[in-house]
Amino acid sequence: MHIEVPYTVAASLVLITVPIFAQVGLRADRTDVATTRGANQQLFLDAGPRHVRAPYLILGSSSATRQGLGLGSVHVPLDVDEYTTALLAAPNRWLVGSVGLLDEQGRARARFELLELHTSLLGMCLQHAALVFSAHGMPIAGSNAVPLRVAAASPTATQQLDYATLAGGGMAAIDELGFVYTVMDVKTSANSTPHGRVVKIDPTKQGDASIVWQTDFGVGQTSVLHGMTYGRDATGNPHVYVCGWTFAQDFGLDSFDTVHGGGRDGFVLMFDADGGQRQAGAYLSQTVTGEDRSPQTMTVRGGSLYLVGRGGQAGLWYVDAFDTEGGGAWVMRMAGDLSTLDWSTQLPGDGISTTIEQAYDVEVDANDDVYVAGFTESVNPADLSVYASGYDGSFNGKRDGYVLKLGQVADGQGGTRPVPLVYTYLGGTSGLDAVYDIQVVGGKVYVAGRTESNDFPVTNASTLNGRSDVVLARLDAGLSQLEFCSYFGGKKDEGLGIHSSDLRARTIGIAVGFGRIHLTGTTQSNDLPTTPGAIDASHDSAPSKQDVFVARFANAATTPSLTELTYLGGSGDDAPQTSPWLDANGSLYLAYETTATNIDDLTSSVSILGTGVANKISYDDPPQNPPAAPIGLAASAFSCQAIDLSWTDSDALEEGFTIERSAAGANLWTQIAQVAVDVTVYRDDGLTPQTAFDYRVRAFNAFGNSGWSNVASSSTLGSIPIGLHVADDETAFDGFVTGSFATTQVSDDGYESIQEVESNGNPKMRRSFLEHRWSIPLPCGASTLTFFVEAHRTNSSDGDAFAFEYWDDSSQSWQALVTVVKTSDDDQAQSAALPSGLSGSLLLRVVDTDRTPGNNAVDTVFVDRLWVQSS
Repeated sequence: MHIEVPYTVAASLVLITVPIFAQVGLRADRTDVATTRGANQQLFLDAGPRHVRAPYLILGSSSATRQGLGLGSVHVPLDVDEYTTALLAAPNRWLVGSVGLLDEQGRARARFELLELHTSLLGMCLQHAALVFSAHGMPIAGSNAVPLRVAAASPTATQQLDYATLAGGGMAAIDELGFVYTVMDVKTSANSTPHGRVVKIDPTKQGDASIVWQTDFGVGQTSVLHGMTYGRDATGNPHVYVCGWTFAQDFGLDSFDTVHGGGRDGFVLMFDADGGQRQAGAYLSQTVTGEDRSPQTMTVRGGSLYLVGRGGQAGLWYVDAFDTEGGGAWVMRMAGDLSTLDWSTQLPGDGISTTIEQAYDVEVDANDDVYVAGFTESVNPADLSVYASGYDGSFNGKRDGYVLKLGQVADGQGGTRPVPLVYTYLGGTSGLDAVYDIQVVGGKVYVAGRTESNDFPVTNASTLNGRSDVVLARLDAGLSQLEFCSYFGGKKDEGLGIHSSDLRARTIGIAVGFGRIHLTGTTQSNDLPTTPGAIDASHDSAPSKQDVFVARFANAATTPSLTELTYLGGSGDDAPQTSPWLDANGSLYLAYETTATNIDDLTSSVSILGTGVANKISYDDPPQNPPAAPIGLAASAFSCQAIDLSWTDSDALEEGFTIERSAAGANLWTQIAQVAVDVTVYRDDGLTPQTAFDYRVRAFNAFGNSGWSNVASSSTLGSIPIGLHVADDETAFDGFVTGSFATTQVSDDGYESIQEVESNGNPKMRRSFLEHRWSIPLPCGASTLTFFVEAHRTNSSDGDAFAFEYWDDSSQSWQALVTVVKTSDDDQAQSAALPSGLSGSLLLRVVDTDRTPGNNAVDTVFVDRLWVQSS
C-alpha cells in the first residue's frame, strides 16, 4: 500500500502556538523501553467510527511538545526536529505501522522499534502523536502526545509489574490493542444470587477511568463461569466469549441452540468487544435430564470457536462425531458467531458412570489439527483403538493426564469433521495426575499440569517435593516423543484451587513465546527459588493457603532453565482460573481469583465488584541470538514442473525461513522464497522438466540468520506424452469399496463400486456418506485438459447424488467437476474442463451430496471409466 500523506505533511509543517487538545485518542502500552527485544512500545490509535478507513500518520519528536505544529485548523503537540524528519523520510521503519488506513472501527496500531537508532536515542524522551486525513489528503484531526523514554539494555533480564488491578474472578483475556477483558460473579446484595459481569479494561489508565465498559448477564439465575477468551469470527469482527453452566433460560440468542435443555445446561455467550453488547448465546444440551454439559475452556482459531468440557453422553449435541459412547469429556467446534455447530464428539473413556474424565484445554495448530489435554480415570477405554499410540500408550494408575490430537478433514458439504490421530497418557503410578494447559508453538506441544506421583516420567533429576508439584513438559507435534519433562515445586503443595474439590479448577497455565516458557500456578510453598528483582520475593499467605507464582524459563532443546520467578497475591487464597496471555512485546497478562483483602502488589483499584486481580508483567531481556539452523531438509519431485521441500524447525526463536536454489552441483545460489514462522514445507513450481536442482534453507529473526541447512537435491519429472491419462493410484476414505482403480481404466461394464456408510449416534440424526480418491498423472504444457467419467448410482430414496471434484493447490480447496445422478449405465461419459496449467499428479475424489441428519439411506456409485484427455 502506497500513501502520499507523509510527503504532503512534510511539505506543509508550520509551527504555531495554540492550546493543546486531542481530537482523537492515542495511547501506549508502556512509557519506558530498553535496547532489547521484547521491550518495544505499542501505540494504539482510536479515531472512532466517523474516521473508518481514513488515512493516518503517526509523527514523533525528540525535543519538546510545548509549541507544537499546526496544519490548518488541526494542532498536534509536537515540535519538528531531526527525529520528526527521520520518521517522515522512512515511514514504517523505526515506527512500524506509522502510516496506513484506519480499520473498520477507526483504529490502528503501530510499534516503535529501536534498530540502529538506539545509540543516539539513549536517555531521550521521545514523543509521538497522530494525524488523521481526509480522502483528499487534508488533515482533519490530531491526537494527544504519548511519551517514550529510552534506556540502555540490562545485562540480565528484569521484570516489572506494570499494573495489578482488582477486577474479575480469576479469568482474563487481551486483544490486539492491549485491552484486557475479565469476567466475574457479582451480587447485587449480600443474599442475592450471583450473576455474571464482563468488563473491558484499558490498562493505560488508573482507577475507574480504566473501565471501558461492563455488561451484566444472568441476573437472578445461578450460573457458574468456567472460561473466557477473545477472538475474531470469520468476518473479522472482535468478540469476547464466556462459557460455563447455567439455570438461566434467556442465554439462547441467534445461535444453533437457543433452547435451555433443563436443569444445569452448558452455555457459551458472545459479547461485542467494542461495545459490550451481548450478541449471541448457545446452549450445549438437547435433553432435560439436568446433567451438566459444562464447557471448561475455549479458543478461537481461523474464525471458529473450539470448546472442551465434561458431561455425560446423553443429550450432548453430536455432529460428525467419531465417538458418542466414550468418556465424559468432549470437544466441539462451532462458527465464531455461534450460528452453527460444525462438529462435536465424545473423547475416549470406558463409559463407566463412576469413572471421571475431564478435558481442561484445547489448542489448534497451523495445520488445523486440534490438541486436547485433561485427565482420565479410564484404565482400558474401548474407543482408544481408533487413535495411534503416542509417547505412552498405557494407563499408569489412579488418574492420568493425557494429550490427544485430532485432525480435521472435509465432510463433503463444505465443512469439516474430526478424525482421531494420536493419544498419549502422561502420568505416574502412585497419585492423581492431570494436564491443565497446552500450547502448540513452533511445531512443539507444551503442557503443564499437576501430579501427586513420585514416578512421573521426568527427563531430568528433579523430584516430587511436597504432596503435589507442577509438571512442565514438551512433546513433538506427533505426541510420540517426550522432549523434556520436569517437576517444579517446593516443600508443600502446588496446583490446588481455592475450592480444591472442584475438578474444573484450572490452577496452572503456560504461555510460550519470545524464547521463553511462562509458567503460572498456585503454591503453598514458601521456598520457591525467587530471582533477583522479583516483584514479590516472599509467600504472603498463611501456611495452609496459597499464593500465585509466575516462573519464566529460557526455552531450550533440553530442560529449560529458570530465569525469573516471583510470588503474587495476599494473605488469603489466590488461584488463576485461565491461561496467561502474551502480547506483541512479550509482556505477560494473567488474572487470579483471591480471598485476600490486602493485595500488596496492587497498582490500581476500580470500584467494581470482583474477587480477582488482573495483572500485567513486562520483561526487559538481554540481547538474544539468531536462531539455530533448520535440519533434515528433503526434496522430492512433485511433477515435471515442481519440487516439494520439507525440513525440521530446530528452534523456537525463528521468525521465518529463507529458501535458496541452485542448478545441481553449480553452487550458484539464488533466493526463491521466504516463508513465515513455523512453516516447514514449500513447493518450488514453474521449473524445467527433467532437470536437477539443489536446495538449502536457513532461519532468521531480528538478531540475524542461522547457518544453512544441509543441501537437498531432486529432479523434476520428465513430461509424459499428450493424450489419454488414467488413474494410477487411489485412497479409500469412507465407504465399502469393491474393485480397484485398475477397473476404471477401460470402459468394459466392469465397475469399481463405492457404497456409503452410516454414521453412529442418535438413530434419528444418523447420516449416510462416502468419500473415495484417485490420482491421475498429467503432462506438462497441455493447452487443454478435460475430465471424463462414466458412472451411475443406485436409485436413492433420500435424493442423494455423487459429486466428482479435483484438488486445486492454488486455492487449497476442492473444485466441482460433475455430479452423477443417472441410475443406469448408458455407456455415456460426463465431462468437465480442467485448468490448462495443471500438471503432475491430479487428485480427484467422489463424495455424496446429501449428509442431512436423518437421511441415512445407503447408496452406491458405480465407476466404469475415469480419465483425463490432454491436447
